[in-house]
Amino acid sequence: MILPNHHLPLAILLLAALALTASPTRGDDTYTVRLSRRDRRGDKDVIERVSGRLVNDSTKYEGVAEPIERETISGYRLVADFKVLDADDAGNSLSEALTIRSWTATEEYDDAESPVLPRGAKVVARAGSEKTQYTVDGAKPNKRVLRHLESVLSLSPADKVVHNDDVFGSKERRKIGETWPINREKAAELYSDDQSIARPQDISGTVTLVGLETYNGRRCLRIAADVKIDKFQILEPVTTKPTTPTTAPSPLKMTVVSLLMSNHTDWLVDLEGERQREWISFSSIYHYVMEGSYGGPRFHTVQTVRRDTQIRSLRDVATTATAPAPVP
Repeated sequence: MILPNHHLPLAILLLAALALTASPTRGDDTYTVRLSRRDRRGDKDVIERVSGRLVNDSTKYEGVAEPIERETISGYRLVADFKVLDADDAGNSLSEALTIRSWTATEEYDDAESPVLPRGAKVVARAGSEKTQYTVDGAKPNKRVLRHLESVLSLSPADKVVHNDDVFGSKERRKIGETWPINREKAAELYSDDQSIARPQDISGTVTLVGLETYNGRRCLRIAADVKIDKFQILEPVTTKPTTPTTAPSPLKMTVVSLLMSNHTDWLVDLEGERQREWISFSSIYHYVMEGSYGGPRFHTVQTVRRDTQIRSLRDVATTATAPAPVP
C-alpha cells in the first residue's frame, strides 16, 4: 500500500503493498506466510514512517587533478491516518486518503527541518493509468510536496501490480529458521521501471522466517528478505546536477555506465491472522557509475545512495511490550 520509487538516482527504494499474514501454530510448529494482503474499502490505520538517505559521490573531471567529493543527507518523518477509499475485487487499493498529523523533512542542501504539510491536511491519492494522481485539500500539490508524496504513497491498477507473495512468498508452510529463494522472474518485474530493467539472471535473494516477537502487544512473526541485483540494463539517460569545478552547475544528461543494488527488509506481522503489518524496516544501497560532459570537460562519477526506512503502526502503540531488535 505504501511504496517508493525503487532505484532512480537520489530516490527511494521500495516494495509495493507491504503487508503480511500468518496462520496460528499447528502441532508441527509450522506457519503459513503470506506477504500480500487484500485491501478493503474502509481499512484504517495510523502509520509512522521515518526515512533517511545518505549520498556519497566522487567526480573526476578531465584536466582536473583531484576528484570532487560530495556527501549529502536528507530525510523525513511522517505520521498520518490512512484510509482505503476504494479497492477492486482483487483486493487492490485504488484510492486512499491520509490525514496528516505531522510531516517534516530535511532536504539535501538544507540542514533545517521544515514542514512538508501542516497538521490536518488531507491528501487523496488515486491510481492512474500511468502515475498516481494526488490532491491536497482538493488542490494539486506543489512540486516539493508532490516529490515527497510519490516517495510514500503510490497506487496502481491491479494489472500493473506485482504482488509480494509472487516475489517473496512461500507456497509451503515454514518452520522458524527456514530460508527459501525469491522468485527471480517476478522480482525482475518488481524492480524494473521505464528507465532501467532488472533481468532474472542478474538477481539473487532469499527470505527467512526469523522468529517470534511481541510488538504492539501482539505476537508477531519476524520475516527477513535479502535481494541483490548485480546489474541493471539502462534504457534512458539520467538528468541531474553533478558536482562541478565551477560555481554554477546546470542540468545535463549523463550516461549511467553501471548500476547495482542490494536490499534488506524486515517485517513484523501479527500472528493472530488480522492481516496487519506492525513494523517494517528496509535498507537499500545503490551503486552508480556515470559518465558525461559539462561545459566541455568530460567527467566520471562514482555514487553510492543508501536509503533506510522504518514504518510502524501506531493505532495502539501504548500497548507495545517489546521493541523489535535492531536490523543487522
